Formats: sequence, C-alpha cells, structure tokens
Amino acid sequence: MEDIKVVSKITSITQKKYQVYMNEQFAFTLYKGELSHYGLREGVSVTQELYQEIESMLLKRAKKRSLHLLNTRSYTQKQLSDKLKMNGYSDKIILQAIDYVESFGYINDKAYVEQYIATQKGRRSMREIREKLRQKGIERQLLEDVFEVMEHEQDDTDAIKSILKKKNYTACDASVEEKRRIYAYLARKGFRYEDINKVLQVCI
Repeated sequence: MEDIKVVSKITSITQKKYQVYMNEQFAFTLYKGELSHYGLREGVSVTQELYQEIESMLLKRAKKRSLHLLNTRSYTQKQLSDKLKMNGYSDKIILQAIDYVESFGYINDKAYVEQYIATQKGRRSMREIREKLRQKGIERQLLEDVFEVMEHEQDDTDAIKSILKKKNYTACDASVEEKRRIYAYLARKGFRYEDINKVLQVCI
C-alpha cells in the first residue's frame, strides 16, 4: 500500500516561508508560492510521488545553497549542517546535500583541521587550537589522529615569543612579579610548562 502522508500543520516562519508538518512531524520548509503550487494546506493528503517531488526540489536547492556557502569560506561538516538547518532543511536533505559536496572534496574536515593549525600555530597554543576545533564540530577521533601525528613536533615557543613581543615583554628586564604574571597568563592560554620555561629563561 502506498504511504499516504497528511499535512497536519503549517506554520509561518516569515511572511514568505512556512514550515510544513506531515503526520505531526516536521517535513520541510517551503515558500508561500510553493504551498499553492503543490496544493498544500492542513488536512490535505500527499502521495509518496508528490512528497518525493518536493524533496527532490528541496535537495537541488540545498545543494545550490551549500555550494554558495562554500564558495565564500571554508566550513566543517558540522558548521555546514548547522547552517542548512537554520535555513529550514530537514535532516534527510542536509545529509544528502553534505554527501554531495563531500563527493567533490568541497568539505574535508581533515584538510580543514590541518589548514587551521597551520594558520593558528604561531598565535595560539596547540591546546587552545584543539579546543577551538572541537567547538567547530570536528569529530574527536579525527582530532586525536591529527594531533597524534603532530605531537612529536609540537613546539609552541614561536607562538609564545610572538605573544611576548606584542606585550612588549622582555625577560631580562622583567621583575619577579611580572614573570609570575606572564607565566600564569601563558599557562591559562594552554601553553605547556616546558615551552614557557624554555622561552622565559632566555632574554628576548
């Protein structure tokens, strides 16, 4: 038997966009003109054929939206997913759109992580960089894999020197209290104690 869906609710997001619920569950977001075009109103039954037609239209739109977003900046998989969800796309459409752009290599979380580390390494501690990437939705296992490879070459001394230069800090002229304060500051930023000591023991 064909699966018949019934429009149980239609709610307005803006004057032009509406959320459509089928059988009490969110189905998709459509423009006002599309509701009329597809003959959707509360209580109307929707055939599987029509439902798939609407999903196909929305998937094309989601793919186009994804490509537009990625053309302006890099996104992680989680960031793009959140962006599409804000645009009113269903989880099913979002997954398919992400699979589409991933198939062309437009989203590559591993490459994103490596690029982010390369641009931030001289300004932040590796611990802080890792936390920022976690906040961006990078999967834990991917972070562990990338940072495990980099662990043997991890050295934050250049980043520490850059911060001290911006703060006009000179180790040779600093008082004991100033050294204590800068040490605490760097530790809070996530720098390793051995790297902090290595830099603070040298006149720079």
